Amino acid sequence: MGQAETFFHDNEHGRENQMLTQDLWTEIRVMRKMGKSIKKISRELMISKNTVRKVLRNELYKPYRRKNCKPGLLSEFMPFLIERAPQLDFNATNLFRELKKLGYTGGYTLVKEAVRPLRETHRQLEAATARFETPPGLQAQVDWGSKKIMLGGCLTRVCIFVMVLGFSRAIYVEFTLDEKLPTLIACHEHAFAWFGGIPEEILYDNPKTIVLDRATANARINPKFEDFCLYYGYTPRLCQPYRARTKGKVESGVKYVKRSFLAGQEFPSLASANEQGLVWIREVADQRIHGTTHEQPAARFRRENLRPLTNRPPYFLQVWQMRRVATDCLVSYTRCPGDMCIRL
Repeated sequence: MGQAETFFHDNEHGRENQMLTQDLWTEIRVMRKMGKSIKKISRELMISKNTVRKVLRNELYKPYRRKNCKPGLLSEFMPFLIERAPQLDFNATNLFRELKKLGYTGGYTLVKEAVRPLRETHRQLEAATARFETPPGLQAQVDWGSKKIMLGGCLTRVCIFVMVLGFSRAIYVEFTLDEKLPTLIACHEHAFAWFGGIPEEILYDNPKTIVLDRATANARINPKFEDFCLYYGYTPRLCQPYRARTKGKVESGVKYVKRSFLAGQEFPSLASANEQGLVWIREVADQRIHGTTHEQPAARFRRENLRPLTNRPPYFLQVWQMRRVATDCLVSYTRCPGDMCIRL
């Protein structure tokens, strides 16, 4: 169990001092993601605010661990060990065998002790990006996938739009030929209509149709897409850059669509693929016992409590284009013959 940064409760609420467990660490971070303040978390869990702050500052849980490993003999092999260990499922015996071939002269115990923190760090990384459960009506997750399928007798790459409701795991799927902004908006509206409501927020990865300056710390929502979000009254949330696994529910949904519905299928047209997809959702996806919730998505959906759509018309995507006015007061709108240009 850990040394690295093990916290002890400050006992300001009368709780006895004890080592911070991983369950408590996870509970603190989940409560924070749900929007609860440090003060409220401290009060509900009966721990000090300083403990809460320490947990929130640390990306990974660091349990107590004995420091009895002597890295001297292994130091030159650590880069190999770090890269190779996950590939061998952190099996110390196999790693020891390979290290001996590379010239390692130490013993097996040293390798075993060196592998243990690597295995633990890997497990923590998985846990840090694990799904956290959301209350009814709060969140949906959206992602794109793609797959080549037989469409009208031709092998065609189709784009797969997937929206998954966080609480119920109810799913909406639509197949398209592109991922452009008008298509993305249309898929959202179709999903809202399918679910009969709108969640409070939707979590996205960082596609260029949604996010500007993706590679910087100043990533921001595309104003055109943000206007769409405002129109429907929900909050767009972005995954941390390069940490798309925070969208675990929807990424599992994309894989599930490929494996359960698309595998080995042929469709006469894109429209047919979408029609059959909706049947598959009703009869298969929403009726299965979900591996995480252990309930049918259809049953949990009845408790989803989405905000009603109301009778608003579909969103109208305005296309804004900038053009330079020439000295002769002509504006070129598109590439067209000269006699079609408009004099201002």
